[in-house]
Amino acid sequence: MPAKPPTTAAAARAANRARLIKLIHVARRDIQMADDTYRALVAQLADGKTSSADCTVIELERIIDHLKKAGFKVRKPKAAQPAERRPLATDPESAKLRAIWLLLHEIGATHSNTEASLAAYLKRMTGVDDLHFARRRADKYRAIEGLKAWAARELPAAIVARISRMKSAGVLPDDLEPFHIHAVVAPTLNARTFDALHCAWQWLEAREQGRSTFDITPSATPRDIRRAAHHQAA
Repeated sequence: MPAKPPTTAAAARAANRARLIKLIHVARRDIQMADDTYRALVAQLADGKTSSADCTVIELERIIDHLKKAGFKVRKPKAAQPAERRPLATDPESAKLRAIWLLLHEIGATHSNTEASLAAYLKRMTGVDDLHFARRRADKYRAIEGLKAWAARELPAAIVARISRMKSAGVLPDDLEPFHIHAVVAPTLNARTFDALHCAWQWLEAREQGRSTFDITPSATPRDIRRAAHHQAA
């Protein structure tokens, strides 16, 4: 006899389970969790299992909760938006504005990273809603400084959260703190300034993405680490 088609309830349960498995794989990529670390996590939370495909729904939900605590954020689907037609201004000041705006979005300080949203910010700051027409360098400089001040307020918490996530993933030593990083990557700058905070953020980004970068450990002196970084770059 042919197999009976699944009931509506069974199909819904299967779809929910598939959704949870997919979400776990998205979370792994998002927080860049190594495969052996992930399998150890599954074994710990799912009674010795090593694959999400073997887990129950309750175990899958338990794994997702742990990944959220490690830094994963579930993103809501974005509504389709009409394509922006305005060309990008490419002068150095506009490029700087855009880079800081994208950074603010990356750390969760803004809801949008589009050119239109940047133009709206620029209009609030200068009265002009297009980088092409903000001709006075003083206007763009004021907007840049406004964005840098905003980012300097948001980056400390973002840095702490990223360090915590990277510690959970085994990328950083458990006793590494923000001031250890500042002492190495921006030793001559006030740690509260945008430039110093941005240097720390860039080091963390390079480290988390596995790009070639020098180690920073609490036991090493800034001079030792800077010397090692210089030799690595040479």
